[in-house]
Amino acid sequence: MKSEFRSTRRSVVFSAVIAGIVSFGLLLLLEAKKESLFTPFYAAAVNVCGVIFGLAVVSFGWEFLVRRDHGRELRHYLRLGGAVTGSGLQRAIRGSAIDWRELTEAANKITVVAVDLQWFKSNAYGLLEIARNRALVIEYLLPGEDSAVLQRVGSLTGRATEKIIEEFQAGADEGLALWRSAASTGRELHPGSNLTFRLHDYSESYQIVVVDQLTVLMVAAPGIDSAAQDPFALAFEQNNDEYPTRFLRSFEKNLKNMTRMGTL
Repeated sequence: MKSEFRSTRRSVVFSAVIAGIVSFGLLLLLEAKKESLFTPFYAAAVNVCGVIFGLAVVSFGWEFLVRRDHGRELRHYLRLGGAVTGSGLQRAIRGSAIDWRELTEAANKITVVAVDLQWFKSNAYGLLEIARNRALVIEYLLPGEDSAVLQRVGSLTGRATEKIIEEFQAGADEGLALWRSAASTGRELHPGSNLTFRLHDYSESYQIVVVDQLTVLMVAAPGIDSAAQDPFALAFEQNNDEYPTRFLRSFEKNLKNMTRMGTL
């Protein structure tokens, strides 16, 4: 294929050169014989030769000047497209631009590695509605006392880590109470629905939301309280054994060993 392309390109260049030389020669000849030629014929011939010469120059310029840069850009975009396809990247947007209701409405299992309870509080009622209609399992992981993330949050917000843990526990209790109250409205949770809060000891400050096969990585800028900024979000959708999903979801094998704050 490559040799055929090169052969075709050489033919185009050769044809352009020949057409340019011939048309330029005819233009010179016409100019020399101008006085002896019938005026309408002379004008038509000059126009035709001028067009051919112009096309030859454009074709020659395209082949040697434009096509090379165009080809380089095309190869760059093809490589970029291949990398995006291979990684399973679906979106790269601001965290606030994600429509979580749309992403979770068909979910069966959601696992969140968070730095606070903000994500759960923002989506609690939507998740509750899903859990009423069908089985939905949610694992919500918050930084524990041994997590460097908790130390970072405490340093940035000026709060003691013990106080933050107490706030986490209070928020988890509120979330579980919300789910327990579902029966009082006459619409009980689906028997297969479950909500669990746990404490992790990870040092990474990014957040991860796993919705079935979709993995959303949310990264905050360093040196700023995560709750006070809009994170950058990357959404990947691929099989669990593919990279980077395998890497991002490696924490799941340790779920059962994490301290449980409460479950329903």
